Amino acid sequence: MFFIGIMGVDSKEEKIKVVSSECPNCSANYLTLIQNYNRFHFFFVPLFKWAHSYYLLCETCNSLYGISDEKGRNLSIREDVELTYWELSPIYVEKLCKSCKRSLNGSFEYCPYCGNKQT
Repeated sequence: MFFIGIMGVDSKEEKIKVVSSECPNCSANYLTLIQNYNRFHFFFVPLFKWAHSYYLLCETCNSLYGISDEKGRNLSIREDVELTYWELSPIYVEKLCKSCKRSLNGSFEYCPYCGNKQT
């Protein structure tokens, strides 16, 4: 955040809406659309925004996926936008057990919760 007296520049993150799409990591049916942008404000009133980027967050497994700005804008405005697996670029994906869906350390050979071998 950059602030001089009565004006400043900062970064802001907003949860836009919940999108009906499947998470590639845990197969949850809903992802949260998040918009990140920079803004210039005067007396804490935002005057303009720039550098928009969009992300999809799975709140079940905490995986984060980036999407294109065009697709993010369309998802925020319209309901009928198709979202495919190939349009999601993974930013952070947590390793999950295939059988019990619990979070695992990447070095585990067996799941400490259910005992199943990890591939």
